[in-house]
Amino acid sequence: MRKGLLVGIVVIAFGVGGVWSISAWRGATQSDLPVAAVLPPGTLYYVEARNVRGLVEGVRASGAWQDLQSSGLLDVADAADDEDAAGDSDGDAADGGGVAALAAEVADLSEKIGYSLDEAAAMKFLGAEAALAVWMNDADARHVTMVTRIDAQALAKDLLGGELDWRALQAELNARAERAELVVKTEPYLEYEVSTLTKGEATVYTTLLEDLLVISDDRAGVTTAIDLRVARGEASLDALPAFADEMTRLPGGAPLRDWINVAELKRRKPDMPGVGGEAMSIAPMIDAIAAPAVARAIELPENDLYQLSWTWSRQGDELFVDAASPRLRDVFPGDPMVYVEARRLGQLIEAWNASPIKAHLEGSWAAKKLEEALAEGQDELEEALLPFSEQDAPDLASDEFTKRFALNLGRRAATSMFGGDAALVVVRRDGQDAPAVLVAVRLGTDGRMAELFVRSAVDAYEKETVASFEHGGRTIRGASQAGAPGPVAYWVTAGDLLLFGTDIDTVQDALDRIDGPTAGQPSSIAAAAEGLPDDYRLLMTVSVPQYVALATSFAADDPDPDIRAMSELMGLSMPYDTVALAVYVADDLSQIEVRARAVFDDRDGKGLLKPAYDVARGAPRSLDVLPDGAILTYAARMDLAGILAGYRAKDLGELMKPVNEAIAEFEQNLEVQLDESLIPALGDEFAMTVLFEKDAAMEGAPPIPGLAFLVGIDDRAPITDLLDKLADMGRRAAEEDAAAPQIVTEMRGDTPVYTLRGSEGNPIPFTPTATYIGDFLVLALDMKAVDDMGAVGDGVRRSQSASDLHTRVRAAGLPPDGNEFYELDWDLLLDQVAVYAPQLAEAFVDDDAVPMPEFPDDGDMDEWQRRLDGYQKARGEAASGKTSDVIGAIDSLRFIDFMASVIGVRGDALVSHAVVRFKR
Repeated sequence: MRKGLLVGIVVIAFGVGGVWSISAWRGATQSDLPVAAVLPPGTLYYVEARNVRGLVEGVRASGAWQDLQSSGLLDVADAADDEDAAGDSDGDAADGGGVAALAAEVADLSEKIGYSLDEAAAMKFLGAEAALAVWMNDADARHVTMVTRIDAQALAKDLLGGELDWRALQAELNARAERAELVVKTEPYLEYEVSTLTKGEATVYTTLLEDLLVISDDRAGVTTAIDLRVARGEASLDALPAFADEMTRLPGGAPLRDWINVAELKRRKPDMPGVGGEAMSIAPMIDAIAAPAVARAIELPENDLYQLSWTWSRQGDELFVDAASPRLRDVFPGDPMVYVEARRLGQLIEAWNASPIKAHLEGSWAAKKLEEALAEGQDELEEALLPFSEQDAPDLASDEFTKRFALNLGRRAATSMFGGDAALVVVRRDGQDAPAVLVAVRLGTDGRMAELFVRSAVDAYEKETVASFEHGGRTIRGASQAGAPGPVAYWVTAGDLLLFGTDIDTVQDALDRIDGPTAGQPSSIAAAAEGLPDDYRLLMTVSVPQYVALATSFAADDPDPDIRAMSELMGLSMPYDTVALAVYVADDLSQIEVRARAVFDDRDGKGLLKPAYDVARGAPRSLDVLPDGAILTYAARMDLAGILAGYRAKDLGELMKPVNEAIAEFEQNLEVQLDESLIPALGDEFAMTVLFEKDAAMEGAPPIPGLAFLVGIDDRAPITDLLDKLADMGRRAAEEDAAAPQIVTEMRGDTPVYTLRGSEGNPIPFTPTATYIGDFLVLALDMKAVDDMGAVGDGVRRSQSASDLHTRVRAAGLPPDGNEFYELDWDLLLDQVAVYAPQLAEAFVDDDAVPMPEFPDDGDMDEWQRRLDGYQKARGEAASGKTSDVIGAIDSLRFIDFMASVIGVRGDALVSHAVVRFKR
């Protein structure tokens, strides 16, 4: 079976007519005409194969062929071959043919004609060139003619003792056909001979034109070939301008090419064989093609099966009558609730295949564990996907050929079936319970061809379940469902866009925006995305008022008052009109950027956040205070006092009652006035940092990352007064309870330092600290963070603004000014997670191996505690061997350099710009 496998690979079935074609190359020929020179110019479909011998040799030397030889797919085919050969329980040959039955027939035929019909013989007969043509006679009956350039020298050596006489060769072939129990009749035609071969009800006609073997299911196919041979190809398919023009458009060197005669098909408009005896008209498909003909090249770069691809001679407006290719966001209704658009998705596959990220992941712990998981579930996978016995099913998890070949087909689907662009819109219409959804997909050339075929099939076979609606010169089709009062889904094509929607009004609106009465009118999508660069890969816009209105309408009928109150709060706390988010991906996949724009909604006083950003923008001063080596740094410049005052001043009814009660209790206990003293004392800058920590603060306890908050202060006095009061409360609590933590106040120069320390009977692993550094109040989880910031001020340690991370962030193109800044050192984050590997290892312990104990039937708590202690000990012992898995999982994620963002107000919108930078 495997010996002839490669010949089977080059047997290609595709296109309108389909074809079996194989070719090989031999230098010695007797004819100087191409195979297309003996085929009629009215050919409807043509396919040719060239230089298959060179292709076969190249493929056999490729890595893909070696993978295929060890592939489980061949084991399946061999098993099917053995099963066919075994026959049924009575010992008879298996019914239905198959590989074994075909092999038996070939062996029997070889014995009868006295010539082995093996792979080598196939190469000799199918020769240097092979072509198949589908044509129609005057009665509109469809016929097929095949032409091959045979290896005349090799066949003469095999069959004629070496004498190169093509007439004698034809006679010898006829004689051997008679040995195979075929009835052979010959008749002269011009200076050639037509042979009629019959067996039962099947008849074929052949002739040999020097080294061109012609086979047809109609005598006219052979006589026409002879006429054209005598005329040396004049008025043949090869001389047809529409044929030559399309073939010259294709890339050279392709081993397989096919051609469709669109003009002749339009003239003939034949039907295709249909389902259940019905015929399907191809007229709609042909009428949609503008070119008189189109051709395609099937390519195999470097003879690599993993790179199988094809190219059309024409695309887009050169090929199709409907040349429209509208921009997606200009198609949809003017004010959608949600809009999502993706562009050039197919290119991401190419970028991924060439990226260091993919190379890193392929050799990572995560990839190995994924392969192991797939292997463990192999039995279930085989049962679900393959109707073969357990021993015959291929190991898909480790089958390199299957995985890589399928990946290539997926890439082809993304880049040829689909244009790589798609969009979805959700539209909320008055009077409708549920929003309407509309999806648009940009089709590539293959996708448009497939859609034309499907549309014709639907029109032919689904007349009762699919209705048609005319709108603006286009036909919308609606699919019905049993029990539904009308269609439940609608679709239509507009140029290279396929539109699919749940509501016909939305589909019609989209068509109008392409070429109808509302064509070119602006939409809220464009307004929301204003100022965002247009080269995005993904765009999403949300109409916040519509979203809130929909959620509120659902909650209004809910009997739970808390749900209704939460809905009302959501409406009040959404300060934006529209939000737009765009994602940008570098062609080399080195960086992903996310830009967002949220337009403030000033209606009904919702724009409470906007005044918070009415402060001077610029690089935050806190970055000069915070130490380098931070895992995460966040800094903001905003009027926090203005936000708090604005929300407190707004009448939110019952929704603010719990908050107001908490504020009143706070003010009463500490004898302070939040609005009059504390809030006015705050500055306009705030920051937070998370610092790497490796060593445990207490023996046996896992380390806690350093955490510190910075609050800009305009007036220290009210803040110091509050801290002193909190310290007094803490000291009084410690006097009443010796186990309570103690607040210790110390002076460093003229700066107070407040620390919370555990008692001897109640130690804590950190020392929360409050103090001042410059114009900032520092609230740190531990004194060490304060000391690190002090080292920055003393010039002993670099600040965050002078760190390597901050330099790389600035180089990534983020704007230097804004209101909020984020910086995340990815490697340092993973380093911190790795510190907890011994604790995280317990997550890798199999619960079945260390099951949770059952509670004692008699309720004995001492026994229950002993069981829990034993369980924890067993899990700890099991986890001790899993630490390497945790480290491996963490290291699998080390393909990111950093994440960073800047947020600020521009005009009437809050604008953010975020970057994810990958390692190179």
